Amino acid sequence: MIGAFPLLYMPARYITHFCITYFSAFLFTMGCSYAIRRELENRRELHDAHEKLKVYTAKAEALAVSEERNRFAREIHDGVAQEALTNARKHAAGQTIRLRLDFFDASRTRLRVENSTLVQAVSGAGAFGLLSLRERMQRLGGTFQAGQESAGLFVVQAEIPA
Repeated sequence: MIGAFPLLYMPARYITHFCITYFSAFLFTMGCSYAIRRELENRRELHDAHEKLKVYTAKAEALAVSEERNRFAREIHDGVAQEALTNARKHAAGQTIRLRLDFFDASRTRLRVENSTLVQAVSGAGAFGLLSLRERMQRLGGTFQAGQESAGLFVVQAEIPA
C-alpha cells in the first residue's frame, strides 16, 4: 500500500508506467523470496538427510564389525575349537578336555583348549595341523600357541582381533 501512495500525486500519464514497474518489481521480489525460501528448505532437508546417512553409516559400520567379529569367532570355533579337539582325541583319548571361548575384550576373541593329561610328543601329522592353524591365525592378524605348560597340561590357545 505504501508503494502505491505516489499514485495519489502522480500525473495520469505516468500511472500506467508506474503500475507496470511497481508490479514487475513486486513479482520479481516475490519470485526471489520464494526461490530463497525453497533453497533454505532444500538445504535443511539435505542436512537432515546427511545426518540420517551418518547415523546409518555408523550402524552399518557397527554391523560390519559385529559380523567380522562373529566370522572370526566362527573361524576360531570351527577351525582351531575342531583341530584342537581332534588332536586331544588322538593323543589323549578318554581324558578330560576343557574349552574356553572368551570375549573378554570387545577388540579380541580368545579360545583356549586344555588337555587334563600330559600328551605324548606330537607326530609329524599333528605338527602339520598345528602349523596350519598357526598360519591361519597369523593371516587373520591373531596369535596361536600350542604346547605343554608347566602344570603338565597340553594347551592350544588362539587369539584374534575383532
